[in-house]
Amino acid sequence: MMRNRIAWTYTDDTGFDWRVGAMKALTDQNKLGGSPAGPTVPPLPPSIKPRRIQLRYVRGQPEQRRSIVVYSVPCPIMTPGATVTLNVRIGGTDQSQVYTNVHRPRTVLVPERHPRKLTSTNQPG
Repeated sequence: MMRNRIAWTYTDDTGFDWRVGAMKALTDQNKLGGSPAGPTVPPLPPSIKPRRIQLRYVRGQPEQRRSIVVYSVPCPIMTPGATVTLNVRIGGTDQSQVYTNVHRPRTVLVPERHPRKLTSTNQPG
């Protein structure tokens, strides 16, 4: 799996679109949501940590887990049993392995994170 990165659209939990870098080999699988990002899409601010999904490679011993970004919801990888091929480094060599969503539908995503909002009671200074 090649490591070519492309400009991709991440839609946050409020519905706003942001430009992020994504591996073309992952986006070509059409399982993580999102779409190509044009030059007018603003970059994702560092204050937003994108939502992720935990996947498992169950054929290996010990079982391997990976966390990857979900660019928009809903998307096909959120379906229990859905798979995506990831490039992983094992023993110094790159290998392509098929990872599976083995979660129940409501426990799939690691939520998006935002910094604490400043209010009159917690402003610095």
